[in-house]
Amino acid sequence: MKNTIKHMIVLSLGLGLISSVTKAEETKSSTNDKNIYVFASYGLASLDTSINSTASSGALTLTTTLDDEGAVTTFGVGWEQSKNLSFEVYAGIADGFSATTTLTATNAVIDGVTYNGSLSAREELSGTLLGANAVFNNRARFDSGDALTFSGKIGLAQHRVEDELSVSGSGTVNGVTYSAASPVLATIKETGTSLTLGAGVNYVTSDNLELSFGVNHIPGIGGGALAEADLTFYNIGIAVRF
Repeated sequence: MKNTIKHMIVLSLGLGLISSVTKAEETKSSTNDKNIYVFASYGLASLDTSINSTASSGALTLTTTLDDEGAVTTFGVGWEQSKNLSFEVYAGIADGFSATTTLTATNAVIDGVTYNGSLSAREELSGTLLGANAVFNNRARFDSGDALTFSGKIGLAQHRVEDELSVSGSGTVNGVTYSAASPVLATIKETGTSLTLGAGVNYVTSDNLELSFGVNHIPGIGGGALAEADLTFYNIGIAVRF
């Protein structure tokens, strides 16, 4: 009888210990699904835009060469609220874009300005980004503890674009003569806010290191005194989870 009671006590303690360990693991898993991570990414970007000008009088030949490929670098921090939802804030730099317009004119009037001769106008474009995203995840875990995540994101980004304009060649603009190369004549700045969309695939290792590949789209960058463009960039990234 005493041995039976002892066996029952041991069994009860064992079941209690198993239950405690299971609850602890559940709590740990729940905690790990709500964590902070920092990330950085680098990607190739392209601008979808067009530049057109016409003369109201005189003769005009206009040739534009647009270097619409550049790079985007971002740094940010995120919070994984659950296994299916995260929130991110980030800052980024876009650069490497330029446009060269060669104008050959004979008394050509464009927007009230008279051009003569052959002039080349070069524009150097760059910009900064500040944004926030909601990220929706679908995760598949492996026995090793690693995970593969497919994600979609939507958010807002504030963008500030700078366009530095310089002129080279020979000719006149409203009677003012230009020859050889001039320094930067003007810097045009435009600020706006756009909706952002993105998708990606992420590989999360068991030691909380995450590798990612994604595509992001930001429409309506520029505008105002600048041509409006859509920015699309493909990026690779790395993140560390805490």
